[in-house]
Amino acid sequence: MKAKTSTTSCLVALLLGASLYAPISLHAQTAITLDGTSGSNSISTAYTLSGDTTFDLGFFAEYLIVGGGGSGARNKGGGGGGGAVVGGTAQVMSSPSTVTVGHGGAAGITANQAGGTGGASSAFGVTASGGEGGMTGSETGGASGNGNAGGAGTGATHFTGGGGGGAGQAGFNGATDRGGRGGDGLDSSITGTSIVYGGGGAGGATNQFGSAGGAGGGGQGAWVDSNGFAGTNGLGGGGGGGGDLRDGGAGGSGRVIVRYAGEAAGTGGSVAAGTGSASGYTLHTFTTTGSNSLNLMDMNQRLGVVHNGIISGSGDLSFA
Repeated sequence: MKAKTSTTSCLVALLLGASLYAPISLHAQTAITLDGTSGSNSISTAYTLSGDTTFDLGFFAEYLIVGGGGSGARNKGGGGGGGAVVGGTAQVMSSPSTVTVGHGGAAGITANQAGGTGGASSAFGVTASGGEGGMTGSETGGASGNGNAGGAGTGATHFTGGGGGGAGQAGFNGATDRGGRGGDGLDSSITGTSIVYGGGGAGGATNQFGSAGGAGGGGQGAWVDSNGFAGTNGLGGGGGGGGDLRDGGAGGSGRVIVRYAGEAAGTGGSVAAGTGSASGYTLHTFTTTGSNSLNLMDMNQRLGVVHNGIISGSGDLSFA
């Protein structure tokens, strides 16, 4: 950071975090945030200080966190709920940091066994809950990790399971001989391409046609002589419910994606340059369940904001 100043003191201390925006001007304010993530920023705004002012240099990362999907239940069971889908921007305060990818829920495979709950995924202190497992024996589907409830199974002569809730839509009720469809998940373009995550699994039934899982990796529901289909790993899809006296499908594992501007500044997960709408970004993608490490080794070197304007006034100036 380069700056001209007429102030009486100057403290330089790198504090990683803050906001994506730098104000156009400052009058009687106490903080200005400059985004140095890409290492190629240049700001020419002139600032006039009338009090103590801190310039905050920040390293910022965007994230998408997908919880593991719940599994489908056995015996005309409900479909599993999709994992929650959470996106946002983080203040990177320290490195390395822990990234957790949630597992898919274990399938219901014993007599009248309900589906298992998916594992939570997390990064930067933010958590995406796993989807709930479906209920067994003509019951409801599991709720998504973000609280969308599965539809209740109904039937006239034969019983069916309800669809599991997706991250963006509730599951659907079953009908005579047919399980309920799974609810759809939520889409994100953090990778540069629109992808749907967190679909709910469909309910099981007694007919020969299984209902579809929700968009975003939800597993298909089973029919009379088949097991439920598993949710898609890496998308957090819920598993489909089992057919008559048949097993439910396992839930799909979750995923965590971290991106920041510029070239790669560290290690962790699968590292790749962004394409499409993510061109100019680096992507760290985590799909291995359990605890992972994101090590942004070059954060300090990347805080390369250069200020070419004039900073004047009477207040004390510091850099944080």
